[in-house]
Amino acid sequence: MTPVLVYDGDCGMCTRAASLVSRRLRPSADTYDVEPSQALDLETLGLTAHQCEEALQWVGADGEVSSAQDAVARMLLASRPVLRPAGAALLLPGVNPLAGVVYRWVARNRHLFPGGTAACQLPPTPDPPPRWSRCEERCDEPRDHPFAGRGARSSATSLETTTRHEPGRANPSERPRGRR
Repeated sequence: MTPVLVYDGDCGMCTRAASLVSRRLRPSADTYDVEPSQALDLETLGLTAHQCEEALQWVGADGEVSSAQDAVARMLLASRPVLRPAGAALLLPGVNPLAGVVYRWVARNRHLFPGGTAACQLPPTPDPPPRWSRCEERCDEPRDHPFAGRGARSSATSLETTTRHEPGRANPSERPRGRR
């Protein structure tokens, strides 16, 4: 099987980049294919439409799938000889995570780049819940939690939390102040 670079054909930036890869980076047309995901039977390649919308995909000759910065690295390794060291560098342990951060930033903002359109915009990812709500989910008694009363509850609950004292437990207001 010929390796294939799969991109989102609905994205103008992706289409322009794929055209550049086809014309300038491939040593010859039979080295690897560059195809939009919409023109392929993704199931036979082991891909989903969601994967292809989220990131660039590389399906190697052995059927191994690489995504995002790893797909870029695999494509560069199969490109013109002058670009192969860049592909190898992208796979290095210290470089690959950094390349992933850059890749995700570009993917999130691809609608802002030249050739980008509204169709390029990815759906927003939901924000994680506030830190205190995750703590409350894990704690049996959230008001005994050290973060209780710091914006996590109403002021009445916060007052109850700070004035309550149980025998055998240290009262935070009785701790010695100053240097130790």
